[in-house]
Amino acid sequence: MEETGRMDWFTYFKDFFSRHTDRLEALFDAAGCREGWLQGEFFIDGQELQIKTNATPKKFDLLCSNPPMIAEIKICGGNYASKMRGYIQEDADKLARASRNYERFLLLVVDNRHPDTELGCWLTTCDFEHVRKDELKLSDTLIIRLWQIIRRP
Repeated sequence: MEETGRMDWFTYFKDFFSRHTDRLEALFDAAGCREGWLQGEFFIDGQELQIKTNATPKKFDLLCSNPPMIAEIKICGGNYASKMRGYIQEDADKLARASRNYERFLLLVVDNRHPDTELGCWLTTCDFEHVRKDELKLSDTLIIRLWQIIRRP
Protein backbone atom coordinates (compact mmCIF):
# COMPACT_ATOMS: atom_id res chain seq x y z
CA MET A 1 0.00 0.00 0.00
CA GLU A 2 1.07 3.56 -0.58
CA GLU A 3 1.27 6.05 2.30
CA THR A 4 -2.03 7.59 1.19
CA GLY A 5 -3.76 4.31 2.03
CA ARG A 6 -4.39 3.52 -1.66
CA MET A 7 -2.95 0.41 -3.17
CA ASP A 8 -0.50 0.87 -6.02
CA TRP A 9 -1.60 -2.13 -8.05
CA PHE A 10 0.97 -1.44 -10.80
CA THR A 11 3.77 -1.85 -8.28
CA TYR A 12 2.20 -5.04 -6.92
CA PHE A 13 1.74 -6.57 -10.39
CA LYS A 14 5.23 -5.61 -11.59
CA ASP A 15 6.79 -7.03 -8.42
CA PHE A 16 4.74 -10.23 -8.77
CA PHE A 17 5.77 -10.78 -12.39
CA SER A 18 9.42 -9.97 -11.65
CA ARG A 19 9.47 -12.67 -8.98
CA HIS A 20 7.93 -15.25 -11.35
CA THR A 21 9.95 -14.63 -14.55
CA ASP A 22 11.56 -18.08 -14.85
CA ARG A 23 8.33 -19.93 -14.15
CA LEU A 24 6.37 -17.80 -16.62
CA GLU A 25 8.83 -18.50 -19.42
CA ALA A 26 8.68 -22.23 -18.68
CA LEU A 27 4.88 -22.07 -18.81
CA PHE A 28 4.65 -20.72 -22.38
CA ASP A 29 4.51 -24.24 -23.83
CA ALA A 30 1.90 -25.54 -21.36
CA ALA A 31 -1.19 -25.06 -23.54
CA GLY A 32 -4.52 -25.17 -21.78
CA CYS A 33 -3.37 -24.33 -18.26
CA ARG A 34 -1.29 -21.15 -18.49
CA GLU A 35 -3.86 -18.63 -17.24
CA GLY A 36 -5.29 -20.97 -14.61
CA TRP A 37 -1.80 -21.55 -13.22
CA LEU A 38 -1.15 -17.81 -13.12
CA GLN A 39 -4.46 -17.15 -11.35
CA GLY A 40 -3.46 -19.74 -8.76
CA GLU A 41 -0.10 -18.05 -8.23
CA PHE A 42 -1.86 -14.70 -7.69
CA PHE A 43 -4.28 -16.38 -5.27
CA ILE A 44 -1.41 -17.78 -3.18
CA ASP A 45 0.71 -14.63 -3.41
CA GLY A 46 -2.21 -12.33 -2.60
CA GLN A 47 -3.59 -14.10 0.46
CA GLU A 48 -2.84 -11.11 2.69
CA LEU A 49 -4.86 -8.95 0.28
CA GLN A 50 -7.54 -11.67 0.02
CA ILE A 51 -7.24 -11.81 -3.77
CA LYS A 52 -9.82 -14.18 -5.22
CA THR A 53 -10.04 -15.82 -8.63
CA ASN A 54 -13.15 -16.11 -10.81
CA ALA A 55 -15.16 -14.85 -7.83
CA THR A 56 -17.82 -12.62 -9.38
CA PRO A 57 -20.81 -13.50 -11.59
CA LYS A 58 -18.77 -12.14 -14.52
CA LYS A 59 -15.85 -14.33 -13.40
CA PHE A 60 -13.06 -11.79 -13.49
CA ASP A 61 -9.71 -13.54 -13.30
CA LEU A 62 -8.69 -11.59 -10.18
CA LEU A 63 -10.78 -9.75 -7.60
CA CYS A 64 -9.84 -7.87 -4.47
CA SER A 65 -12.57 -6.28 -2.36
CA ASN A 66 -10.41 -3.97 -0.29
CA PRO A 67 -8.74 -2.16 -1.93
CA PRO A 68 -11.21 -2.76 -4.79
CA MET A 69 -9.61 -4.24 -7.92
CA ILE A 70 -10.59 -6.52 -10.77
CA ALA A 71 -8.23 -7.85 -13.42
CA GLU A 72 -8.23 -9.99 -16.52
CA ILE A 73 -5.12 -11.97 -17.47
CA LYS A 74 -4.13 -13.06 -20.95
CA ILE A 75 -1.02 -14.99 -21.94
CA CYS A 76 -0.37 -14.81 -25.67
CA GLY A 77 2.39 -15.07 -28.24
CA GLY A 78 2.81 -14.45 -31.94
CA ASN A 79 2.37 -18.13 -32.78
CA TYR A 80 -0.87 -18.52 -30.78
CA ALA A 81 -4.28 -18.72 -32.47
CA SER A 82 -5.26 -15.45 -34.18
CA LYS A 83 -8.59 -15.49 -32.30
CA MET A 84 -6.61 -14.48 -29.17
CA ARG A 85 -6.63 -10.89 -30.41
CA GLY A 86 -10.42 -10.84 -30.13
CA TYR A 87 -10.33 -12.47 -26.70
CA ILE A 88 -7.93 -9.83 -25.42
CA GLN A 89 -10.17 -7.04 -26.76
CA GLU A 90 -13.22 -8.72 -25.18
CA ASP A 91 -11.48 -8.74 -21.80
CA ALA A 92 -10.65 -5.02 -22.10
CA ASP A 93 -14.31 -4.31 -22.97
CA LYS A 94 -15.56 -6.52 -20.12
CA LEU A 95 -13.42 -4.57 -17.66
CA ALA A 96 -14.58 -1.22 -19.02
CA ARG A 97 -18.24 -2.20 -18.61
CA ALA A 98 -17.94 -3.70 -15.13
CA SER A 99 -20.18 -2.21 -12.49
CA ARG A 100 -19.01 -1.02 -9.08
CA ASN A 101 -16.05 1.12 -8.27
CA TYR A 102 -13.14 -1.21 -8.89
CA GLU A 103 -9.76 -0.31 -10.28
CA ARG A 104 -9.69 -2.36 -13.50
CA PHE A 105 -6.58 -3.96 -14.96
CA LEU A 106 -5.73 -5.86 -18.08
CA LEU A 107 -2.56 -7.91 -17.61
CA LEU A 108 -1.06 -9.16 -20.86
CA VAL A 109 1.79 -11.64 -20.59
CA VAL A 110 3.49 -11.63 -23.99
CA ASP A 111 5.40 -14.68 -25.20
CA ASN A 112 7.75 -12.75 -27.48
CA ARG A 113 9.43 -15.72 -29.19
CA HIS A 114 7.60 -14.92 -32.46
CA PRO A 115 7.51 -11.11 -32.62
CA ASP A 116 7.48 -10.88 -36.44
CA THR A 117 4.06 -12.46 -36.98
CA GLU A 118 1.00 -10.25 -37.37
CA LEU A 119 -0.25 -11.25 -33.90
CA GLY A 120 3.24 -10.93 -32.40
CA CYS A 121 3.55 -7.37 -33.67
CA TRP A 122 0.04 -6.49 -32.43
CA LEU A 123 0.79 -7.85 -28.95
CA THR A 124 3.61 -5.35 -28.48
CA THR A 125 1.78 -2.37 -30.03
CA CYS A 126 -1.90 -2.79 -29.07
CA ASP A 127 -3.49 -0.26 -26.78
CA PHE A 128 -6.76 0.11 -24.90
CA GLU A 129 -8.58 3.05 -23.28
CA HIS A 130 -6.65 3.52 -20.09
CA VAL A 131 -6.05 5.70 -17.07
CA ARG A 132 -2.49 4.44 -16.92
CA LYS A 133 -0.37 1.84 -18.65
CA ASP A 134 3.04 0.34 -18.15
CA GLU A 135 5.31 -2.30 -19.59
CA LEU A 136 7.89 -4.56 -18.05
CA LYS A 137 10.41 -6.33 -20.26
CA LEU A 138 11.64 -9.23 -18.16
CA SER A 139 13.67 -10.96 -20.89
CA ASP A 140 13.89 -11.15 -24.67
CA THR A 141 10.99 -13.60 -24.64
CA LEU A 142 8.83 -12.22 -21.79
CA ILE A 143 7.10 -8.86 -21.82
CA ILE A 144 4.39 -7.85 -19.36
CA ARG A 145 1.98 -5.15 -20.56
CA LEU A 146 -0.40 -3.61 -18.01
CA TRP A 147 -3.33 -1.25 -18.45
CA GLN A 148 -5.57 0.36 -15.88
CA ILE A 149 -8.76 0.40 -17.94
CA ILE A 150 -11.18 3.34 -18.07
CA ARG A 151 -14.70 2.57 -16.86
CA ARG A 152 -17.42 3.07 -19.48
CA PRO A 153 -21.10 3.34 -18.56
